[in-house]
Amino acid sequence: MVHVLTKELIHHGMGIRKNLPVHIVDTILTFLGRLEHNDLSKYGIYLPNNGPFYIKESTGRSPVLDVGTIKKIKEGAIKVIPSNISRIENKKVVFGNGLEKEFDAIVFATGYRSMANNWLKVWN
Repeated sequence: MVHVLTKELIHHGMGIRKNLPVHIVDTILTFLGRLEHNDLSKYGIYLPNNGPFYIKESTGRSPVLDVGTIKKIKEGAIKVIPSNISRIENKKVVFGNGLEKEFDAIVFATGYRSMANNWLKVWN
């Protein structure tokens, strides 16, 4: 479950967050995100129950910044597999739903720490 927003929506949200409580900003951003991308659930992307700024402020998790990925997903060039990885065997990835896929490369993005919470506190 993840929010997918454009950089413009995130920027606008940061601007209105100066004057509005987080739940109102989240309502606005979630609505505008749905207008921008329509219903992404048919592609395996589901919205969390909480809004993007609430999640960022409470957990440090950022929304996904869309730079063209959603278009590729809608075109079928990228397929979303809505399941956790169960195990990896050489080039084969076994997902929690039993699906098995082979990949030429697997990239583990670990150790990233967002500094956004530090500057978000300035907006509060």
